[in-house]
Amino acid sequence: MSWAITRISGPLAEAVSATDAKKHLRVEHSDEDTYIAGLAKAAREHLEDTYNRTLVNTTWDYFRDSFPDGRGTIDLPRPPLVSVTSVKYTTVTSTTAQTLAATSYIVDTNSEPGRIALKDGEAWPTDDLRDVGGVEVRYIAGYATLATGVPQAARHYIRLLSGHWYTHREAVGGGAPDFSLRSLASQFDARRYL
Repeated sequence: MSWAITRISGPLAEAVSATDAKKHLRVEHSDEDTYIAGLAKAAREHLEDTYNRTLVNTTWDYFRDSFPDGRGTIDLPRPPLVSVTSVKYTTVTSTTAQTLAATSYIVDTNSEPGRIALKDGEAWPTDDLRDVGGVEVRYIAGYATLATGVPQAARHYIRLLSGHWYTHREAVGGGAPDFSLRSLASQFDARRYL
């Protein structure tokens, strides 16, 4: 089954602010504030993209080609799941998506990854869907709306990687991040859900 995901909005704050990153870097001037903020953002994106995770609340659109078979669930990438805004589907004979009634499914935010399951007595629509991206789920994922809710290990990963990039402003060899970065990130690795 093919799928795709698109960031719709967010995050509204970075997991590590420029001020926090500057403290870690021991930078006292403001000449490079924009640069340091960019490093912290790039480090957050690196952690999220590498490990299939969402740190600060972000709205996503997840597309898949079909509904699950039988009573199967829709597993949503980029955990942790906060909430589902809508489940829509587009048939082959329509250009407008139909919204699946929220009363027909349950949103499981406790599992990892978060998922959508049918309520008892309900069934996934059996209409013929368009060939690509016939099912669209809009949802919010992340640990918190503010940086303070993001796990400290993730925030420290961002500080360390930002510091590495700040110190080494040219491309460096070596491939994978060093042990300290890998060990911090290992607890956030959600690639196994792909």
